[in-house]
Amino acid sequence: MKIIEMLLDAIAAKGFEQDTYFETAIRDIGMIPRLEGTTHVNIALVIKFINNYFFNPVEYPAIPKRDDPADDSYLFRQKAGKLASVRFPNYHLPYEGIQIPNVIIFLEQIELFRTFLEQAGPNHEQLKNIDYMLALGEMFTLIVYAQLILENSKLNPISSELLSEIFSFIVRDFAQFALTQISNYNNTTQQEYFLKAMLKKPHLDSEITRKLWNNEVKPLIGIYQ
Repeated sequence: MKIIEMLLDAIAAKGFEQDTYFETAIRDIGMIPRLEGTTHVNIALVIKFINNYFFNPVEYPAIPKRDDPADDSYLFRQKAGKLASVRFPNYHLPYEGIQIPNVIIFLEQIELFRTFLEQAGPNHEQLKNIDYMLALGEMFTLIVYAQLILENSKLNPISSELLSEIFSFIVRDFAQFALTQISNYNNTTQQEYFLKAMLKKPHLDSEITRKLWNNEVKPLIGIYQ
C-alpha cells in the first residue's frame, strides 16, 4: 500500500486515467490485507511468540534451501501445540558476519527492544490495553521480517547496497513505531527511556544510493512489457 502511494506521488494525475493498471491498483491494493484477515487479530496472535523468541532460544539444525518436490502439506494441517509453546533459534544468528551499517543499527534497536521487555515490560494495565500491545506487536513483527530478509539474502544473495537500503527503511519504520508508542500511550519513565533510545536514524550514504540507482534501478528502464 505504501509503495502504491509513493508511485502515485511520482506519476501524479496519470495514476487516475481510466483503463490503466494503476487506476485499478489504487482501488484494489487496500483490499488485500483486509480480505486476507483482520490486522489486529493477526498481531494479537503474533504477540504470543515474543517471550520465547527473545528469552528461550533453542538449537535447531540448519535447514538448507529446499526447492525439491516434497510433501509439506503438514504445514497447513498442524493439529497439536499452542502458539506460546513454539520455540525459536537464537535471533542473533542471521546477523553474524554482516557488517552493513544499517543492519548493525537495526540490531541495536532490537537489543533495546529486548531490554525494554526485560527491564521495563508492560505492566498489568498495559497488558490489558489491546491497543498498547498491538503497537508493540508491530515492532516485533518488523524484527521478524528483518530476520527473514537476512536469512533469504544468504540463500538468494543480493547486493550489499540493496540490503543496506532495505534496512534503511526498516530502521526508519521501527523508529516510527517507537515514536507512536511514546506519543499515543502512557509509558513509565523507564519505558519512555528505552523507546526514545530506539529512535535511531539510518546510515545515509550517497555513494550507496548512487550505486543502487545505477546498478539496480536504472537497468530496469524499458524492461517492463
